[in-house]
Amino acid sequence: MYVFLLGVPKSGSTWLSSVLGQHPDVSISNPKEPNIVGSHKGTFLRDYQDPDWDSHSSLFEDKHVKIDASVHTFACPLAPKRIYDRYPDARFIISFREPVARSVSHWNMVRTTREAKRYGRDWTTFEKAWGDESLHVDSYYGESMKRWVKWFDLDQFILLDSEDMKKYPKGTLTKIERFLELSKYEYDFQVNEHANTAAKRRPITLFGKTVSFIFSIVPSAIKSPFVSILRNKEVNIYKLPIMSRKGFTDLPTTEHYVICGQKLFDDIVMLGETTNFNVENWLNNFKSEID
Repeated sequence: MYVFLLGVPKSGSTWLSSVLGQHPDVSISNPKEPNIVGSHKGTFLRDYQDPDWDSHSSLFEDKHVKIDASVHTFACPLAPKRIYDRYPDARFIISFREPVARSVSHWNMVRTTREAKRYGRDWTTFEKAWGDESLHVDSYYGESMKRWVKWFDLDQFILLDSEDMKKYPKGTLTKIERFLELSKYEYDFQVNEHANTAAKRRPITLFGKTVSFIFSIVPSAIKSPFVSILRNKEVNIYKLPIMSRKGFTDLPTTEHYVICGQKLFDDIVMLGETTNFNVENWLNNFKSEID
């Protein structure tokens, strides 16, 4: 069975794929986000060549459930038909996050990694970033979902709220097991270990790079005991203040909701109408912020 963990970005997909990958009957694609099927290869990169399906098949172990966790595939307008033509019986896992919070988190990540600068984009303010299709396309859930249900039945999807994943991880995995017809399994739910958090994305400083280079040329026999001690204590020296700098951690404010505007509000309504996914809290939150 081929399964696509469609995302969306910054909605817990890294945690979910790491936990699901513990199940003995599940193979997560290697790499987690191969970005072969969709034309969206990340936040900015687009490539409209046809997928190399042979390469795609080679990314999985021979197990009952094979999961491609390329989260940018959800917003790709070409992906639904491409997958339907190849795997009409595929199933889909989508983890949603309140879209303004998702957008702000995505903006934070890109500023921290300086990816926008590498692609010649100006994301210095949220307003400028939101005006870039590369940010808002991943937050228009309703618009994307309408394309998917054109090709697939709703019962081929399981729609999750990232907040529920945090609060009820065991219940979430039980639902997914039933959806994928998997046997019950006792998972390791260490969210902090598997999550793609801002703390893990702290950019390394020049001093940190120097230390890393020096450490890389030290013989393994000498450094292994120290590495083992640090791992046992769950210490990553490259995340210390002198070794790395703090990333951006802005939280959503009324200004962000105003910038996202009526179109995003209407899209949330569309998602609820298209899928029966409960969007009431999102809509109420949106109204409270802009009223």
